[in-house]
Amino acid sequence: MNDNIEPTSSSDLSNGTWLNWQDRYDSDGNIQNAWVAYTWDEPVILESTDVYYFKDGSGHKMPKSVTFEYLNEAGEWTEVTGVTPGCEEDQYNTTELGNIRTTALRMTMEPQYNELGGESD
Repeated sequence: MNDNIEPTSSSDLSNGTWLNWQDRYDSDGNIQNAWVAYTWDEPVILESTDVYYFKDGSGHKMPKSVTFEYLNEAGEWTEVTGVTPGCEEDQYNTTELGNIRTTALRMTMEPQYNELGGESD
């Protein structure tokens, strides 16, 4: 993540990937949303974010949906509203954040499910 390496596709494994395979189930075996966060020591102004998602044929799929949250001045997670983050493969998905001022940004990804209610393969 944030390594200045350009992927050739969403299934590109040549430079490593970030995966949530090990932490995607709760203690009852239910699939949970994955998340990743960036934190900064001092407040920053965030205009936008670009995300290039990974997928393969072994259970890692494009997210069904994505939300972004930031820490407000009171230290509470606040959803970035008025945006619809993309979940497209083989491209950067840019989300305009509206110049938010924060010390942390969190992206939460909802997994895709198949018709039977289980996670897609």
